[in-house]
Amino acid sequence: MSKKTNTGLVSFCKECLAAKLGYVYSAFGRVCTKPLLDQAAISYPANNLAGGEMRKVGEKWLGRRVVDCSGMIKYYLMADKFGDDPRYTAALDTAVHISKASKQGDISTLPEVPGTLLWMPGHVGVYIGNGQVIESKGTAYGVVQTKLAGRGWQKWFWIKEIDYSGKSEFVPLSLDTQEYIFEEMGQTYQFLARGTEKPEVASSAPDVISVSFMKQDHRGYLYQIKALKPGFAAITAKTRDKTAGFRASLGCELDTSFYRCKVGQTYQFLSKSIKKPDIDPGNVNVLEVVYSGQDKRGHLFTLKAKKPGTAVITANLGKQKDTLEVEVEA
Repeated sequence: MSKKTNTGLVSFCKECLAAKLGYVYSAFGRVCTKPLLDQAAISYPANNLAGGEMRKVGEKWLGRRVVDCSGMIKYYLMADKFGDDPRYTAALDTAVHISKASKQGDISTLPEVPGTLLWMPGHVGVYIGNGQVIESKGTAYGVVQTKLAGRGWQKWFWIKEIDYSGKSEFVPLSLDTQEYIFEEMGQTYQFLARGTEKPEVASSAPDVISVSFMKQDHRGYLYQIKALKPGFAAITAKTRDKTAGFRASLGCELDTSFYRCKVGQTYQFLSKSIKKPDIDPGNVNVLEVVYSGQDKRGHLFTLKAKKPGTAVITANLGKQKDTLEVEVEA
C-alpha cells in the first residue's frame, strides 16, 4: 500500500468531495446498498446514527460510495487510491480517534498544515488549508466543504498512520491591510500576515507607531500596532522571498514648527499623514499656502511670503491638529 501523507489525504478528500460521496454511519468507502444500510441499522439502531429515520434517509446514497466522518479518513488509509474498494484492517479501523493522536492541541493553535485532523465531540474533519475543511457531515449532507471558523471544532490532531513531514502547499506572504489611520494616541489595531512563513515585521518609526507579534492562528500571523504619538510610519513585513507593507499614521504632524523668511520667498513643509489635512494659512495677507502633492512621507505644501508680518498655519485632520508659525521680514 502507498505511503500515506497529509498532502495525499487532502487530495483524496478533494476527490471524495468532487465525487459527492454520501454518508452512512460506520461506512468507510464501500458502495451503498440496501444490505449495507440494513446491517448498519442493526449495528447502530439509534435514530441519530444508522437506524430509524437515518435508515430511510440513507437510501439517497444508494449506488454511491459512502463514508462517515472518520470513515473518509479510514477510506484513505485502507485504499491504494480513490475509487478502489477499501481493504479492512482492525488496526486502521480504530486509528482515527483523538485518543490515538501522535500530536494534538487546542483549535486556537491549529498549525497551517493541510491534512491536519479536526475534532469536536462525536465528529472529525480534515483541514485542507486557508480556513477550509472537508468533512463527511451527516446522512443528509454527505461529504461537504465548510469554513473552519464558527463550526465548533475544539481540537486538532495528527495520527501516526499519516506522515506530516512532507511539504505542504506554499502560501506566499500577504497582509490584510493597505493603510490605517489612528484617531488618538494609545489606540491599537491588529493586522493579519497570511503565509507559510512567519514574517519579520518592523515599523519605520517605532517611537511613533510600535508593532508587536500577538499570536498565530489558522489564518496566519497576527500583529498589533499602537499609536504612541502623532506621526507617520511604514509597517514592513519580510520573509525570505517577499516583502509586503502598509502605512499607518496618527494626526497630521508637520515637519516644521517655526520658519523665518523674507517677502517673496517660498518654503515647502510636510504633513506626516496618510490623508491630506485641511490647511488654514492663518493670515492670508502675510502668506499664501498651496498644496504641492504627496510622496511616501506624507503631503507637501508650499507657502509663499507676501508681506511682512506673522502667521500661524494650522493643519487639521479629524481630532488632530498641528501648527507652523511663520515670521515674514521685509
